[in-house]
Amino acid sequence: YRLYGKTAGPVLKRVGGRQLWLARPEFTLIGPESERWDIAFVAEYPSPDAFAAMIHDPEYREAVKHRQAAVADSRLVRMEPSAAGDNFGEAQ
Repeated sequence: YRLYGKTAGPVLKRVGGRQLWLARPEFTLIGPESERWDIAFVAEYPSPDAFAAMIHDPEYREAVKHRQAAVADSRLVRMEPSAAGDNFGEAQ
């Protein structure tokens, strides 16, 4: 997975993206007990087009092979950002 990071990281930067947050999950409060995760992170992209450019980039597509070889399972979820509202779980 480190090789994936080393090869995908430059592509992330090239499209204007950045890693905002990284953590090691300790335990699951809500969710399948059988799922175990080694790492979780959030990346930010300047636009949906930048994200699309990354996943279609030939260097990134080559880097994905390293991710696939390194992990048993993974998730890649694109989310639309919004500002948090005054109440928990609520957007502005």
